[in-house]
Amino acid sequence: MLLAREPDSESNPYAPPRAELVPPDPLDPAEAEQLRLAHLPNEASVRVTGLGCMLAAPLIVFLFYWYTTDEHTVWQVFFAFMVVIAAIPLALGLGLRAFRGWARWGAILFLLLCGCLTGWLASIGELPVILAIMVVPLTAVGVRILAGRSASSVCRKSYRRAVALTPHLRWRAGPDLE
Repeated sequence: MLLAREPDSESNPYAPPRAELVPPDPLDPAEAEQLRLAHLPNEASVRVTGLGCMLAAPLIVFLFYWYTTDEHTVWQVFFAFMVVIAAIPLALGLGLRAFRGWARWGAILFLLLCGCLTGWLASIGELPVILAIMVVPLTAVGVRILAGRSASSVCRKSYRRAVALTPHLRWRAGPDLE
């Protein structure tokens, strides 16, 4: 039985190049701190938007419970379906608070859907107008926050590494941020 000999890369011009796998440069703690200080207000905005998405889950369950108080089985099945649907904003909110990119785009779509649906339901008289007056601007502000460049930079993997390196930095409102 013949054993094949591994050819030398120098003697064989057709050999594939050999490259050593080098991990990406680790983030310097001083650079991470500067990055976090520059983006702390944006980080706080994304976290608050995530909290708003998380609070939308019980609101969705309550609204559909309010509409499904009939004794009809169809409405009870619809309510059970809405309880499952309410898990979506909860997951999006948790993802936003952890600065995940998928949660950012999912929350933008969810907020657009909620704003349009709320406005439509209020216009046909199925939802109180005061609720639409509160919800539609809030969803617009949430979309504005998440669709901007600042949220894009906060929801990157490199920024999550910077957050892991600098857990001592927290956003404090006011002029004495140091």
